[in-house]
Amino acid sequence: MDRIIVDHSIRTILNAARRRFEAAAAISHAAVACAAAGQTAKAATIANGMDDDLDEADQLLNAMAAISRLTKEGRDR
Repeated sequence: MDRIIVDHSIRTILNAARRRFEAAAAISHAAVACAAAGQTAKAATIANGMDDDLDEADQLLNAMAAISRLTKEGRDR
């Protein structure tokens, strides 16, 4: 795989994962604020909203690791 394409792909994936983590962090801050205000049930409901963002970030990081592994294996041959 062309090194330029690999580097661009990894940067793109990392930026996408960062956006998902930032979205999850914003939700987490809202949940913490609710919990601090004594609304723990609402905080738990809000915190559940992080699932999709965290799952997507995990999938993106797995894709990046696969690209990295395949690239390394290609160089080792």
